[in-house]
Amino acid sequence: MPLLRDLLPLLAIQSTLLIATLVLGPGNLADVRVQLTWTGFVALGWLIAPSWVGSHSSLIRRHLAAMISAVALHGLLAFAASLLGFGMNTYLAIWAVGLLSAGICRREHLGRALPTAIGLPGGHGVLILTLIVFSVCVYRTPRSNDIHQFLLQQQDMLEHASLRVSSIGMSAMEVDQPMPRWRSHYWHSLPGMIAYTSGIAVDQVLLRYATIPVAFSVLLCLAEVLRSLAGKRVSYPFVLIAMLGPILLWYRNFNAFNYSFRITNNLLLDKDIALFFLIPSTLWLAQGWIHGKSRYCIPLLGLLPALVRFHPLTAIYLLLLIAPLGILVTPADRTGIRRTATLALATLLLCVAVVLIGDAQSNHEQIRQIIQIDYEASLDRRPIHYWVGFYNTIPGTALPCDTTEWVGDRFHLKHSLITGCGLLATMHLGVLVLGVRVLLGKCTGRTRRLLGSGLSTIGVLWGMWLVSGIFLTRYPHYAAGYERLHWFAYPIASTVVAPAIASCMPRRGRRKIGTALLVFITVSAVAFRFEIATPLKNIRGLNSLLDVEIAGMSQRRANWQTIPSTRTLDDLRPHYLQPSDRALLLAKESTQHYWLMRQGVFWSDPYVEAFAWFHRGDNFRTDRRYFYDLLDRQNVSGLAEWIAKKDITLIIDLREGGDRFLDQLSRQHNLPMHRVEPGVWRIDRPRAPTSFDNAVK
Repeated sequence: MPLLRDLLPLLAIQSTLLIATLVLGPGNLADVRVQLTWTGFVALGWLIAPSWVGSHSSLIRRHLAAMISAVALHGLLAFAASLLGFGMNTYLAIWAVGLLSAGICRREHLGRALPTAIGLPGGHGVLILTLIVFSVCVYRTPRSNDIHQFLLQQQDMLEHASLRVSSIGMSAMEVDQPMPRWRSHYWHSLPGMIAYTSGIAVDQVLLRYATIPVAFSVLLCLAEVLRSLAGKRVSYPFVLIAMLGPILLWYRNFNAFNYSFRITNNLLLDKDIALFFLIPSTLWLAQGWIHGKSRYCIPLLGLLPALVRFHPLTAIYLLLLIAPLGILVTPADRTGIRRTATLALATLLLCVAVVLIGDAQSNHEQIRQIIQIDYEASLDRRPIHYWVGFYNTIPGTALPCDTTEWVGDRFHLKHSLITGCGLLATMHLGVLVLGVRVLLGKCTGRTRRLLGSGLSTIGVLWGMWLVSGIFLTRYPHYAAGYERLHWFAYPIASTVVAPAIASCMPRRGRRKIGTALLVFITVSAVAFRFEIATPLKNIRGLNSLLDVEIAGMSQRRANWQTIPSTRTLDDLRPHYLQPSDRALLLAKESTQHYWLMRQGVFWSDPYVEAFAWFHRGDNFRTDRRYFYDLLDRQNVSGLAEWIAKKDITLIIDLREGGDRFLDQLSRQHNLPMHRVEPGVWRIDRPRAPTSFDNAVK
């Protein structure tokens, strides 16, 4: 059957991934359900891809085109759902109809065309198997930095089977709309759809079950994009070592602002899927369109909703990449130059549109004031309540920060953002190697283009560092966005490093060296899975992030193994929580409790608080003062009146000494309440008179 034969490579890849997950994971039935759902997601793109990428593309290129098609369709459907208000059932119906229609059209095309089949060439097959093993071993329980920021919304969207952005938690702040940053939710709606389709709780989908298939698809696509940008003379193993070398060999710095950290983070987070799939795929499509493949403009346009609403900084990164990409791929003819200029103008307009839409963090002045208030309170021996990096915008603070520092009266980016990142530091060496080859005349036109692209990227990187002292000193509240602008360089850096490494290898031995590199990557991943440190740990100058992460991975795995795959959102609902309750949560981790936040009163987050302050003014400041005085267990006055005004019925303090503190609070403020369970106290409201009471009177 032609259609089945056409789908067979995709099914073979996904089946191998599932088997590896079940064996190495170890996996369970939830993995089967989630990966079948993911296969259905990619399958629609697989059937559509030949209409614009061609029927004779390689297996890996077909997979890249399939992912681009599927993600573009998802972005378009998420946009339509947000605009028209249809829910998850309608999304699934549209996807099923699309899958059926694409299958029929593809079958008819295959019936008319000459028989073709996508084989599994040895090099491609070994590369795919290497990435399968790496994904299963490394992304079973990834670090998942920042993933909880959007979990409440994903749970709420799933609870209501809706694809519209949720404003859960804002009602606690007496604001009835979502914070602007939350509106960039198109990617985050996809795990909700996977959870809805598979029947697995969305937090488990996010943190355990979808991490492997998503990581594998992203890494495979990234390898194809980088090889296409680097040139066909660079084989896949050298591309792979350029991608994974900063993790396995020349890892340098453990913080959330470098390449090694981000690419091993949970790729279900918006910023990471944008960095490692959306932006590279856009560059690949742009390269194809510039080179005369006119059909590539169709998926390029289809990705617009994703470019706008996956992550707000995506358009900024693309704008910074215009010059390096133009140098790398623009042919010396009028058509190519005209198309590059068109893309540059389109990217500039896209940036303007994103700024006007306003999905990035807003209310910067309120954020800055909140941080200032909290820092000044900490000088009176009270704890700070937010991420420590926020406070470095205040002159004279001694709190540590990985990204910025005050030098005299000027606020600067740290140069370690560039020199401390394994990939960006290696890019400088790669540019040096390519430069030497150009000077010696041992180069092609492609090498010169790679050198020019790398030099322009380095120029932009150090230019941002140089002007940071002027810009950030004047606008310190923009530091949170400025400190991550260097991420734009990742695709160009890997593209430069791969041919630089390949050019240092003897031509006759490159095949054997490439095989050795794939074996090394596989062995490193398997050792990590079984918590075995690699020999690199004892070699000075070589470092593996996986060796550093063994203890953390082991703890995350142990935590998740205690959670049954059948657990649902309803199972998390506290037995004591009544529909009419309003809960005051005195815990820093309150944002992880969906049912309590749904009925909560106030919560600790500077962005949310700034948004509420903007809308409510001084009334918000009153609420904030009461909340943080209680959170810090300070003396407060007028507490009973405030609690009555906020209609609070539950006070929850699960920290050590919580019961003692709440009992003391009840006595000091003549606030009648009783203990429901450890750390949970219910306020006793005066009982309304009944008809029996009136009769007795």
